[in-house]
Amino acid sequence: MVASYNFSLALSHAIGSTSKVSFYFNSGYFNIGSVTCQSSQSTNCTVIGSSNNLVEVGSLTVNSVSSLGVVLSGIVNPAQVGLFSPISINTYTSVNGTYYSVDTNTADATLAMTARPMLISDLNITTSSSVVSASSTYTFWIRNNNALPSNSFIVLYLPS
Repeated sequence: MVASYNFSLALSHAIGSTSKVSFYFNSGYFNIGSVTCQSSQSTNCTVIGSSNNLVEVGSLTVNSVSSLGVVLSGIVNPAQVGLFSPISINTYTSVNGTYYSVDTNTADATLAMTARPMLISDLNITTSSSVVSASSTYTFWIRNNNALPSNSFIVLYLPS
């Protein structure tokens, strides 16, 4: 599923219009597609590069030490639930065309995607017979709470 990620960064240093912010995603889980960005602090949030695990945005100017909000759209979520790390975020400034590190996060961010429990209203079971010990056909109607990619399966545990 294609998703948007909203990052709120607390910057230690101001960044200028020639700066860039790099977002590194764990390439074992994320798929970086056609990414766009937007920021409430800058009208020129521009994706300047993306690959299988990296998105770099530029044209962001934060003149005072402050926070920066960036929304990245077009990233494909992992195919399963769990904890996904690292997601590293770094800022760089350009001096004569060479980028130098400004702020580096001290701890890698982690995305936690959890399974949502099914509610009783998400499941309906009907049977062809209600006679004890009679052979019967059961029909299960399930409303899934998370999208299942192709080649997925559903496991049903029946009491024995």
